[in-house]
Amino acid sequence: MLLAIASGAGFVARGFSGDSKQLVSIMKEAILYPGYAFVDILQPCITFNKVNTFAYYKNMAAPLGDDYDPTNRLEAIRMSMEVSEKIPTGILYREDKLDFHRKNGILNDGTPLIKRETQDQVLKDLISSFI
Repeated sequence: MLLAIASGAGFVARGFSGDSKQLVSIMKEAILYPGYAFVDILQPCITFNKVNTFAYYKNMAAPLGDDYDPTNRLEAIRMSMEVSEKIPTGILYREDKLDFHRKNGILNDGTPLIKRETQDQVLKDLISSFI
């Protein structure tokens, strides 16, 4: 969670498979988010993990309150590291920002890059700049 926020993800959330109502809501928002969305899902392994069981997660998962502000990056960073008494679930961080295609105007016209005409001199200059 912390790595996702620090790396610039605009949507970071955590859900618990035992709280399907919240998880469905998180997944819908993540799918509709116009950029990179990271969702951590707490789902116990009933075969191999005998410590972090369904009952453990049911007791530890705590939905964020209605007063929580997911646009506060510092608070999201703090919450992403919180796992002592309870594990916060919900949308930890959300930032409205341009997605990759809107940031890069060359991608906006819809023509695949492979079908675009290239200028040999531009490519040669680019390669030269790395040599």
